[in-house]
Amino acid sequence: MAITHGHEDHIGGIGAVLRNFHPSELWTGATQDSPEWRSVRATADSLHIPVVEKRRGGAFQYSGATVQVLAPGPAYASDSIPKNDDSLVIGKFAGTSFC
Repeated sequence: MAITHGHEDHIGGIGAVLRNFHPSELWTGATQDSPEWRSVRATADSLHIPVVEKRRGGAFQYSGATVQVLAPGPAYASDSIPKNDDSLVIGKFAGTSFC
């Protein structure tokens, strides 16, 4: 599962999704310490779902596809509050679909 960034309207229901679907990993971009993020992290931890921060330059294989991380950049530093620039952006899929 991938989450874009830490705005409540993007991660507010992620705990329920984690509990219902039990993904093998939770991918994130830049995250800040917030009540919402702590809740998501605690749920992932309790379900033994690894939380993996992805950064540009980190192409990886997933279910027969090559996934390219486009953002955030390797040197990107987030502010203390979530914003759209923190977003995980992935693309350049090749091979089979991973849906």
